[in-house]
Amino acid sequence: MAGDTMDAGYAAPAGEAIYVPYTQQSVARLSMVVQPSDRTDTAIAAVRRAVRTVDDTIAVNDVAPLQTLVDDARIIPRLQMMLLAIFAGVAVCLTALGSYGVMSQLVASRQRDIAVRLAVGATPRRVGGMVLGQNARLALAGIAVGGVGAWQAGKLLAPLVFGVSPTSPTALAVAGVTTLVVTSVAALVPAIRAACVDATRRLRT
Repeated sequence: MAGDTMDAGYAAPAGEAIYVPYTQQSVARLSMVVQPSDRTDTAIAAVRRAVRTVDDTIAVNDVAPLQTLVDDARIIPRLQMMLLAIFAGVAVCLTALGSYGVMSQLVASRQRDIAVRLAVGATPRRVGGMVLGQNARLALAGIAVGGVGAWQAGKLLAPLVFGVSPTSPTALAVAGVTTLVVTSVAALVPAIRAACVDATRRLRT
């Protein structure tokens, strides 16, 4: 019994096929797959000699190792995945930069409020946690909205990926957790800055 073959590419499911003798074919072109027991160049020369022995009018061309043919077939999907990875990296950087900017602006505009909290007994750790908590709430709201958008957009990306579903709950969960971690790390500096506010100096100004 012959196994499934992916004649239409990686993204297409294996279809039905019928194997018939070559003598019943009307095509003028034939492809052969040979599994050599020796070096590739030696096997290619042996195949050429065998074909000439059967019919010296048949031209043997486009001879290449199977791995080379597989790599050539992967060029376009690999380029597409590379572009998607670059866009994803840019999106992560923009997410981190946006989180840092928003939290920095928030801390800068609430210096006096933070100083009052510290003056009435709030600890620096509690103030820093307050900033991180507010950042987490904003991030979770963005993740919820972005998750819905990613679910819809994933249906359009389905032809570009192989072996994984763009709308996989696991993939979306990993993306959400990654976003939350990135935004939390980006908000660490503003949180530390808030925890280090000099309450005495701020309340005097």
